[in-house]
Amino acid sequence: MKHTIKTLGLSILLTFITDVALSATYPSDDFGVPAVTTSGFYLNLQIGGGRVELDDGMISDMTTRDFVSSTGSTENGVAGRLALGYDINSFFGVELGGDFWQSANIKWTETPNNTTGTGTVKNYAVDILGKIDIHVYQGFHVFAKGGGAFISSSTNLRKSNTIPNTSLQNLIKKDVNQSHNTFKPMVAGGVAYMFNPNWEMNVNYNHIFGSGSNLYKDNYVPNLSMLTVGVQYNV
Repeated sequence: MKHTIKTLGLSILLTFITDVALSATYPSDDFGVPAVTTSGFYLNLQIGGGRVELDDGMISDMTTRDFVSSTGSTENGVAGRLALGYDINSFFGVELGGDFWQSANIKWTETPNNTTGTGTVKNYAVDILGKIDIHVYQGFHVFAKGGGAFISSSTNLRKSNTIPNTSLQNLIKKDVNQSHNTFKPMVAGGVAYMFNPNWEMNVNYNHIFGSGSNLYKDNYVPNLSMLTVGVQYNV
């Protein structure tokens, strides 16, 4: 699967570079706005950095415990989005996208009984967004998107042994392996440059609003965000 995604991404990138190189000029009207028809389907591929926010009640609570000697988390990693969209006209469009984030990790160490723990949080999403697009000058335009995302979030926490301390009974009392599927609001925005009627590059910021304040709760979904560079092919 990873090899297939990599091959698809390289194919799109090479096709984009070739097509742009063969385009000597880009037509525009008297106001500098692209003189092309912007309605129709398009395919958008985004790759960049993402963040899975784990700075919740659980981590902040752990850091106040005298017997927790250290905690750590890895919240940043690779993220991406692949979307199929349709521009209704020059200003409005809709998108159906798939989103992924690299797994977030947490670890902790407790001094009284030399207990260690590790955990991972994995997230995937399918989103439906409406888009407002404003052309600024020649091929440049800015956009804003809003809608929602169906999120699949799984949490896995593992300990080296059971904690005898009763003060942690409601915090980290056993191994956890749970998943949660839900619908959450999502917003996005960015800027793009259209090289020719078929190809454009864009910079995007996407954010999904999570819920829950503890990794142990079965309704926990972290806040999810990504900052990406994208390539779009207009059919």
